[in-house]
Amino acid sequence: MCEPEAASCRRSQMLLLNRKPTPVGRIDFSPDGQTLALNSGANAIELWDVHSPDQPRKTLLATQFDVFQTFRFSPFDGSLVALLGREVVAFDPDTLGERWRFNPQPGALVGGMDVGARGELYLSFSHGPLKREGYQCWRWAMGQAPTKLWAVPGPNAGHTVASIFTTGRVVFGNLPKPFQQAQLFHFSPLETLAHTLHLGPKPPSILTASPDGTLLAANCPHALLVWRLAMIEKSPAVIRPITHSTFTSLAFHPSGRYLAATSNDATVKLYDTSNWALATTYTWDVGRMRSVAFSPDGLLAAAGSDTGRVVVWDVDV
Repeated sequence: MCEPEAASCRRSQMLLLNRKPTPVGRIDFSPDGQTLALNSGANAIELWDVHSPDQPRKTLLATQFDVFQTFRFSPFDGSLVALLGREVVAFDPDTLGERWRFNPQPGALVGGMDVGARGELYLSFSHGPLKREGYQCWRWAMGQAPTKLWAVPGPNAGHTVASIFTTGRVVFGNLPKPFQQAQLFHFSPLETLAHTLHLGPKPPSILTASPDGTLLAANCPHALLVWRLAMIEKSPAVIRPITHSTFTSLAFHPSGRYLAATSNDATVKLYDTSNWALATTYTWDVGRMRSVAFSPDGLLAAAGSDTGRVVVWDVDV
């Protein structure tokens, strides 16, 4: 069914992964775009060949007492980097062997993580004795464990998320009351706090930067907020759904031309970043959507639902 507010309603060439009915809240493409990582509950990560929908190529299982909080493919060396309990672990995506594992701060919980193109690992902490080091940056080299580059103070409370920019900035968000704000730091000098964004009474679960580092988007439950970094002091663009749906995830297309958003109305919407008009609505009838991602070349997209079904499709915008 094509929604009335959509500029067009697409049912592009698609592939449906044949998997068990566990909600998919996180999804990510490998750097070559050929492998899709997705969560299967909190204790497993499945790796799928994007062209083979029958069964996962590999399944990574957590130990009995640990859970996977989040994960990302590294564009640096292709590692699958995951928060596992209080540790950060890098796995070889072909063998699932560990490349390195470390505890960044004993006694603390890592609340947010992002990875950079040169082996950077950005961490924010949600609990623990880290008043002076609420945010950290590490870097690893091929075949070596990460070493810490810097640390800066943070509020050190509640759940946090992190996102990086290619233009010399890093953003950390502190989301629960009373820390509903995002803080932007310049890499050099790192101590410079570029800006603090107040995210309002209903904080987002995701902060993400556009590929060119000019935009910052947040998925507050009933609206998307988007700031232009060149005008960060101005109010953000506000994108609201016409229906009473709730936004659940978002991702920028690698070209920067579109922002994809999933919601519990079972659609994936693409918004034009030049004017924030709704460009396309994808309707797959696989359940309420929980996650979305683009392949690095922008030719494929994938979205996961609360029914466990995952759809992979050709991006034809």
